[in-house]
Amino acid sequence: MDVTANRINEKTGKNLDVDELYLLIIALMNDYEVDLQTVDIQRVYDELEIKLFENLPDLYDENTKSTLKYLKEDTRASIGLLSNTGFIKGITLRQVLKKLDIAEYFDFQIYSDEIKLSKPNPELFAFLIERVRKQHQREILPSEIIHIGDNPIADIEGGKKAGMATFLLNSNQKSIKNLLT
Repeated sequence: MDVTANRINEKTGKNLDVDELYLLIIALMNDYEVDLQTVDIQRVYDELEIKLFENLPDLYDENTKSTLKYLKEDTRASIGLLSNTGFIKGITLRQVLKKLDIAEYFDFQIYSDEIKLSKPNPELFAFLIERVRKQHQREILPSEIIHIGDNPIADIEGGKKAGMATFLLNSNQKSIKNLLT
């Protein structure tokens, strides 16, 4: 379902709401024989959020924290997070970053559920560029921004169409530390 939600977001440039995703899954799991009006969607989310905090994700690799720290110490750079949310809301992801002890390295965080747009929507990348300009209090060209992501369509194509440099992290065996070379 996560892959399907991502593909829908990539196609529409909008953000599927987490409540809608959970209700769809509940309907599918019950062969559409459940009265969705009776579902306490907030309770479902709260219970799943508890499970998330009991099973926090791992950082991308062992160099993630030290690389973010190094980049943050470079006063010329700012580090922002632009994420398509699916089953986890931005408000929860902010808490996850705090628990992983890396929230302090991000100058700003932008989540698709809060903006109601998803990558690769050009409007979301324009929002990101404007946010970076505000951070630096000067004109920033898109080519001065490196957009790092794990999705070739949402991150790499979206970033390139916005005029940004891009860096794909996923199964290509590249570490976040490669950004420093």
